[in-house]
Amino acid sequence: MYESEIAKALKTTKKVWFAVAPRVNRANEKRQKWSWFSEMPERKLYIADDNFEFAEYLMTVARRLGWTVQTCSNGNELLALLRSGKGAAVVLVDINMPEKDGIEVIEGLSEVSRPLRFRFMTGGADAPMLAAKLMARARNLSVGRNLYKPIPMDTLKLVLVDEWDALMKLEKAPDLPVE
Repeated sequence: MYESEIAKALKTTKKVWFAVAPRVNRANEKRQKWSWFSEMPERKLYIADDNFEFAEYLMTVARRLGWTVQTCSNGNELLALLRSGKGAAVVLVDINMPEKDGIEVIEGLSEVSRPLRFRFMTGGADAPMLAAKLMARARNLSVGRNLYKPIPMDTLKLVLVDEWDALMKLEKAPDLPVE
């Protein structure tokens, strides 16, 4: 009687294995298929905005798209992050911030020597944003189109995809201008 219980257990185990094995193989195939993704460079994003709720919104959308995000609420914090970080990154900068605004951030970037791609944001007037963009370009910084608050989620997703492409081009050829 003991031997028949073992035989039943073995038969059950075989049935379970044959039912599970194809799933295990498919999971391994999927892992191998997407293994290139883990070899991609890290997607770094810095968000500088004194509006906490808006910065949280930007961060949430970006993280869902696979970005590593750091936020700060003023220009001094942003400059410290940019100076201490390494590697290529996209920077979303609010023009109107306390302590140091977006224009002053551009002036303070002289010591930063890493591939950075900037997007300026505002919920106010165009003039300061255009000034920051012109100053950044005069310093050979890579700058994308301006963003106007509030930024719809679909627009933000497209911007992040576009910025990733631009950042990869910038990283390959840092001396060429990227639009």
